[in-house]
Amino acid sequence: MLTGPGKQQTNYDAGNMAYDRLGFVMSYWVDNANFKSYCPNDTQYATGKPYYRAMKDLLAVGTEGIYVADRSENEARDYLLIRETDLKSVWFYMKNGVATKPTEDDVAFQAIFFHYPLNKENPFVKGPNQKTYRVRSSQEVGSLTTLQAYIGEAGEMISYPSHDRKIGCVPKF
Repeated sequence: MLTGPGKQQTNYDAGNMAYDRLGFVMSYWVDNANFKSYCPNDTQYATGKPYYRAMKDLLAVGTEGIYVADRSENEARDYLLIRETDLKSVWFYMKNGVATKPTEDDVAFQAIFFHYPLNKENPFVKGPNQKTYRVRSSQEVGSLTTLQAYIGEAGEMISYPSHDRKIGCVPKF
């Protein structure tokens, strides 16, 4: 279950709306060889492993990461959920004052940003109508999901944090 930051108390029996519940996400997977997180897609489905085959039968599409980002203005937080396909086309970190696109190897060690609304043609230059967001891990945001542990490729329960701060996987459209 994906819940919003700042979870509020609600009385479900009384019919109160649960604004803190955003929907369901699948846990990200972790590659045991390099400890990098991923979301299953056609590459994994093609392996023929039974759990991937079951996922493909159920979902019928590959999955991609979902990320949370925030910005703060006047001490008020503004959160945004963004899909992996969109994020990775515009994300950057600052290296010696220059916006630099991260790689899978260095993304874990950098503060990652993007400008929103997205400008995929010129992602590193902030336009006059754009705000700058910082990608956060679920641990940084707080109690964002009720996922406690993750199932690795061999079926073992693990709880490694995502190397690129994804919070889960959603169907890819």
